[in-house]
Amino acid sequence: MEESKKRTLELLDGLNDAGQKKLWGILKDTIQKEVKKIKKPKAFTSVSKDFFDGVKLIDAADWENPFEKCLPSNWLNESLEKIKKFGKMSNEFSTRTVIDQILYDVLEYAKKYQLWYELDVDIGEIGGRIDYVIAKSTVGDEPEKPYIVAVEAKHAKFKVKDINKLKGEIFACLKANNDGKSVYGILTNGDIWQFFKLDGELKLTRSETYWRGDHLNKILGIIYAMIISRDKIEITGNETEAEIEAKIKVAQIQIEEAKAAIETGIEAERVKIQINFEVTKARIKTRAEVEIERAETVIKAAKERIIAIKAVVENKNGSA
Repeated sequence: MEESKKRTLELLDGLNDAGQKKLWGILKDTIQKEVKKIKKPKAFTSVSKDFFDGVKLIDAADWENPFEKCLPSNWLNESLEKIKKFGKMSNEFSTRTVIDQILYDVLEYAKKYQLWYELDVDIGEIGGRIDYVIAKSTVGDEPEKPYIVAVEAKHAKFKVKDINKLKGEIFACLKANNDGKSVYGILTNGDIWQFFKLDGELKLTRSETYWRGDHLNKILGIIYAMIISRDKIEITGNETEAEIEAKIKVAQIQIEEAKAAIETGIEAERVKIQINFEVTKARIKTRAEVEIERAETVIKAAKERIIAIKAVVENKNGSA
């Protein structure tokens, strides 16, 4: 390599000024032509409606939310009050202060997950930087896939281009995950929140818009449900008896963890000696109790499935 560089320098030294300029001009043109041949990914900011021809958009009149009574913490209420009192929401950066507080408050109860800022996601056909991505916690500098929630922060009212940009972000996350499972999106300016869900069949569900002043509980609940969606156990009806038994064990573990979270969380609040202890206690119990109810439903469905499997086996043995 060094010898090659040496020869190139000797060749250039042997040329006069006009010759060097001509050679550099040829090299520049060649490089520019090669760069143009490289197909650059479409940036999220330039995504148009046409890009999503294969995506079916459905407006959900009632967004599924098992955590309707998701109460804000005392810390969140105090933080939002201080922001309102001392902050001036004059640009996107200032609105992110509100968004940060709300996402932190939800993640306090989804400890396996983490908030990643300005994450680059590039799948070749589309790519760019996403304001926030929620994924599992890792010790390294890169999040662990799957990417579960993409958040697009805005300052003013939402425009069509903002919605298209978020669509591009969750589409890129879905393709990057490559597991066929749904990815969620949030479009917000801190006051107004809208939620999106893109499934493996490219069906995009969009919620109505929620105003933080009137629907903070609902906003917190929807975000929490999105984050823990990957932990949800389902009985499809195609499992073997052994697979169902394994799912029952996982559901039972989730019940124990949720019960422990109630006791640990309540005790932690006692130690802090918070004034609104009863509100905080209700907040902890509500989320954990919903998780217990969901896990118990799974166990019930799983046991019913096992009974059905055994009945089919007995019928086959009886007719043999």
